[in-house]
Order: sequence, then structure tokens, then C-alpha cells
Amino acid sequence: MVVLFCEFIGIPAPVVRWFKDDIDTKVEGQYFTIGAIRPDDRGAYHCEAKNELANNKIGKAISQKAMVLIQGAL
Repeated sequence: MVVLFCEFIGIPAPVVRWFKDDIDTKVEGQYFTIGAIRPDDRGAYHCEAKNELANNKIGKAISQKAMVLIQGAL
């Protein structure tokens, strides 16, 4: 099992989305969990936190990428 965590601070509270190899995974929240690891889970994961600020402006933060590597037979 792999659990990735995205820490953020924002007012109003941001919505957090997870990306794998720069493709939206459609997963929201501070945690991204991979239960049964498979070879195609290998890749670069990152989260983006967005919130709507005053005057319809959008606040956005992007995390650094975390590499998930698979070693050995699964």
C-alpha cells in the first residue's frame, strides 16, 4: 500500500486534486491511496490545491512530484 499526503493552508479551504504523470486522476482530498500495487501504478504523482478568492480570482498551489517506483515481482 502507498499513501500520499498533500498539506495545504488556505481560506477558504482549497479543493485538492491528484495527478499522475500530469493526468487528472479525479481523486480529491488530502490523501491519495494505492491499495493493491500494480506495475502501472508507477509514475510521478502531485497534488493541486485551488480555491476561489474574492473578485472571482482563483488561488492555486502545485506540489512537487513524488515518484512511485515498483521493484521486484508483484
